[in-house]
Amino acid sequence: MWYSYLLPVIGLILGGCTVYAPVQPTMPLLTEVGQAEIHASMQLSGRLEAVGAYSPAPHMLLTGAGTVGVKTGGDTYLRTRQAEFGIGGYREFGTNGLLTVIGGGGLGVTRRRTCLWGCDDVQGRTSKLFGQVGAAWELPNSWLGLTYRLAYVEFYQVSQDAVGLADFGSFRHEIMLFRRQWLFGSEQWFAQSTLGLSISSLRNSARSLAIPDRVADARWEVAGVPTPLLSIGIGWQPAMRPKKR
Repeated sequence: MWYSYLLPVIGLILGGCTVYAPVQPTMPLLTEVGQAEIHASMQLSGRLEAVGAYSPAPHMLLTGAGTVGVKTGGDTYLRTRQAEFGIGGYREFGTNGLLTVIGGGGLGVTRRRTCLWGCDDVQGRTSKLFGQVGAAWELPNSWLGLTYRLAYVEFYQVSQDAVGLADFGSFRHEIMLFRRQWLFGSEQWFAQSTLGLSISSLRNSARSLAIPDRVADARWEVAGVPTPLLSIGIGWQPAMRPKKR
C-alpha cells in the first residue's frame, strides 16, 4: 500500500540530500566474558542495519556493524552499503550501571536522491575513524542508555547532481538515546528503540556570516546537514553456557 513508503520518504527528507548516512553508535550490553549479542533494526530512512558484539576476554569488546539501503523505486531513495568494526571495553559501576568505551573504523558507499522542490542527487564514498563512550542503567525488565560518538569522516569521489567535489574530511558529533526491553519473559530476546542526531563540524558561509564560499557551501550541502538517528529493531543475546567445574 502507498502508506508503506511514507516513513522512509519522511526520513530521507529529514536527512536532507546528504551523502553521509551514519551507522548508529549502538552500545552493546555485555557484562561477562563469553557473552554475545546480535541486533537488527530499521532506520527512519528505510535502510536495514545489523550489529553484533562479543566479549572474548574479561572487560573486552569486539563489535561489528553493517547497513544497507536499496533503491526500491520512486524518485526519493537512499542506496548505501556500509561496514564498521570496533574494539573496546566495558565495566559495571554502581548497582545497575554499565560503561563502555569503543574505538574503530568503517567504510561506505552511498547514493541518495531527494525530491521535494526539485530533485537533488548526491553520491560518494566514505571512510571513518571513531571513538565512542556509552552508559546504560538496568531497570525492571529493560535498559536505558546514552551514547556519544566522535567520528572523523573522509569523503571521496563525491558528486552533487553529477558535479564532482574535491576530497575532504570533517568531524561528526553523534549522540543517541536508546531503550532496550526484554521480550517473552526472558533475557535473551529484546526490542530496542533509538533516537539521536549526528551533527557535522562543517559550516556554510551564510551561517558563519563570512564572504560566500562556494566550496564550503557545496561541502555543507552534501555532507554537513544534521542527520537524524531513529530506529526500532529486535535482538538476541544467547544464553551463557554453564561453566565446567
